[in-house]
Amino acid sequence: MNDRRKSIVITRDGMAVGRFVPERHTVADRLKEALREYAADPAFADDLEAAHTDLRAAFTGEVRTWPDTCS
Repeated sequence: MNDRRKSIVITRDGMAVGRFVPERHTVADRLKEALREYAADPAFADDLEAAHTDLRAAFTGEVRTWPDTCS
């Protein structure tokens, strides 16, 4: 039995006072919709590479070993 679309009625003294119902759209549905609506930026990878290059250039004089392994 598939309980994914099952509703539950909450009663008090035999009278319905509430209802639990499944959401119409899941988080996955919303994510898929957002990914369709907002296409990937083709230059994003290039932007990341440029940022990486800039960061490496800013720290060229840094020591890249642990202090206890320096000779």
